[in-house]
Amino acid sequence: MIKQTYVNRYRDQIVFEQNEDTILMSGYNPDYCRYGYPNIYTEAYEAYCYVVFEQPDGVPMSLDKFKDVVHEWRDGKNMIMKLFGPLVVSDMDTIDMFDPSGGPYMSIGTDMSHFGGGLEGVVTHIKMSEKSVLLTVKK
Repeated sequence: MIKQTYVNRYRDQIVFEQNEDTILMSGYNPDYCRYGYPNIYTEAYEAYCYVVFEQPDGVPMSLDKFKDVVHEWRDGKNMIMKLFGPLVVSDMDTIDMFDPSGGPYMSIGTDMSHFGGGLEGVVTHIKMSEKSVLLTVKK
């Protein structure tokens, strides 16, 4: 087992304990954390494509481009967001970001080697409990 301590900007000692493909993260104040869920764009993109196919040129942007464009703002306006943004929903069964006050910010795709001490792997799953976070990593 690998154990590494990270001191955040509030001097909290965040402890990472790695055992194969999981890392237990503890030492933060659970009352001061934020977390997020991934967006699901399927319904919004399908509605967008339906509208575009009704147009003379009928060529929709790719789903990846749509994911970026739906969040862009130009001069305080975004018609794609106005029309299709409300159809973007979150997957409330999956956590893809965890951020205790003072850090460290953790998300799907975080490379754990940045924390040193022999930690390794990229975060693929985040599971929270009352006093710790279990990170699943892929080496």
